[in-house]
Amino acid sequence: IVIKKDSLEACKEFSNGENIDMVFVDGAHDYESVKKDIQAWYPQTKRLICGHDYQDAFPGVQQAVTEAFGEHFSLYNSIWYYWKDK
Repeated sequence: IVIKKDSLEACKEFSNGENIDMVFVDGAHDYESVKKDIQAWYPQTKRLICGHDYQDAFPGVQQAVTEAFGEHFSLYNSIWYYWKDK
């Protein structure tokens, strides 16, 4: 299902916890926005949370993802991803 609305507003539609198999975060690219997206969506996600633009051009993305997952996330080109069940 594709939901076209602000990320934090859309997250409110899934407030029961771990209802979604995968979330792809690709909204604002500043640190605070990415951090809030990860904090909001992580509890709703069963398996995979991922996003775009983990690259030097977007240091806020890099900082937020690294703080959230430490060394436990993976990269494919500029896409970051974290498996919750691994």
